[in-house]
Amino acid sequence: MPATMRTGQVWKFPIGKSRASGYCRVVLEMKELELQPESQLALVRSCVLLQVSKQKKLTDESFDKGNLLHDAAFVYRDGPWRNHGFEYVCDLPVAIDEVELPCTFLFRHYEKSGFKCQFNRGECLASESDLTHEELHAKWGRCYVSMTSAAGFTADYANGANAVRFVRSIGHLDARYHQHAAEILRENNVDLSVPYCDLLPTARRLFYEQAVAVPAKSR
Repeated sequence: MPATMRTGQVWKFPIGKSRASGYCRVVLEMKELELQPESQLALVRSCVLLQVSKQKKLTDESFDKGNLLHDAAFVYRDGPWRNHGFEYVCDLPVAIDEVELPCTFLFRHYEKSGFKCQFNRGECLASESDLTHEELHAKWGRCYVSMTSAAGFTADYANGANAVRFVRSIGHLDARYHQHAAEILRENNVDLSVPYCDLLPTARRLFYEQAVAVPAKSR
């Protein structure tokens, strides 16, 4: 069994305190993107990016878009994965157009103009405004890049009657899951029908292509 998670692997994990299991797939090891300190994603460069399936049994369609419960969770390793009940299942390669990143806000300081409120889809800047923290929180609440531990990750999901479900809203982690997602995305010029990696400059897209293309035997 692999000692750690690698891109393109499917792992089974325990759901909360129940005896049920869910399935996640490693989309990216963020370290492979060589994120710079000034990147919107610098906070999560030591994480893995995971997809979580809605399905309680693993099938060939478990990680199709329509079967994803959570597409893009940042998780950092807190000791060996097996210590948290994770079990390697199989390899399932990731295609470049399957890569998605959370949509979040960020306040960036400029020397001449002060703080600006940015809305980002992963590394891609979608909009920039003069909204203050207070104005943003009053309008939509908090929604910033965040990560969780392996133990915290397993506690975020529950065993629903017919499918895996969220324990609580994750709109504060990713605007795509916010109760006002359509409004937030529209006002900040995000069109989710366009694949994330199609928005990247060629030089950055190459990092993603290389990250998902690593053959299983070389991991």
